[in-house]
Amino acid sequence: MDISVVIAVYNGNKYLKEQLESIDHQSQSVDEIIIIDDCSAVPSDEIILEFSKKTKIYIKYIKHKENKGYAQTFFEALKLAKGNIIFFADQDDIWENNKVLCMVSTLRKYKSILCISALNIIVDGTGNVIKREKRKKQLLTKITTKQLLHQTGLRPGMSLAIKKELKWKLSVWNTKEFKEHDRLIELVACEYNGFYLLNKHLTRYRIHEHNTSGLNLTMKLRSDFNGRITQIEKELYYLQALLKYNSNYLSEESRIQIKIYIIYYKQRKLIMKGRLGKYFIWAIKNFKMHSGVRIIIGDIITRIQESLL
Repeated sequence: MDISVVIAVYNGNKYLKEQLESIDHQSQSVDEIIIIDDCSAVPSDEIILEFSKKTKIYIKYIKHKENKGYAQTFFEALKLAKGNIIFFADQDDIWENNKVLCMVSTLRKYKSILCISALNIIVDGTGNVIKREKRKKQLLTKITTKQLLHQTGLRPGMSLAIKKELKWKLSVWNTKEFKEHDRLIELVACEYNGFYLLNKHLTRYRIHEHNTSGLNLTMKLRSDFNGRITQIEKELYYLQALLKYNSNYLSEESRIQIKIYIIYYKQRKLIMKGRLGKYFIWAIKNFKMHSGVRIIIGDIITRIQESLL
């Protein structure tokens, strides 16, 4: 097997067929697709059976008897993948027909790249374009651990492709305690100086009311005060888990940065529940720690809304 695709499915029948067909219609074909249904209320058997009859791609389909969550389902699929290059795909997106060709040729050209992400075209439930991610100046941009920590996860998992070498490196890390597979994979790639962004729009990233992860879920959580607190708690869990379970594999610089951000999020959670004036002073003093001005504005607006209830 040369090229694998791994997909975690959960109640994804509405869009799964279109996603599978976009993978099948690639200008450079893939060799296998690992699909794991994470105990959906309505399984995807018929869609996958029909697709397997039409495609030349090898299909491996597994059904969970109990829900394990999308992160652990992706980690399971990754272990099963036999390809030298492995793509991650969500159940509801659409691949541009040159995605595999562009990303595989880049991974093979540059030995230092272990993990690559491409830009996305954001579309709605019916496929209408909402916006295109802003293009960068250079074709390839290296991403560091510091950037990942500052941006709270820079790239969505469905945009990633990795080399088998990174899968081997990841195998010694503790993955069982993590609820977001993509963030850990990206961080491991950064720790080995091998995570890059390819400046090409190669996936139509679908945002709809039933997203179980990704951009839409994040937007929903950040729309009110309690949602923002939940986001902070999620970030704290992730950072603390990195130190608790994988500290030996992190560089000293990364451990220091993680500890700094743990303090920051603990303070932010506490001070958001206090007086607005105190929060504003704290936010200005810690301005460089925020991933953008919108974070401060959002905190203040949702705090005001909460006080009016």
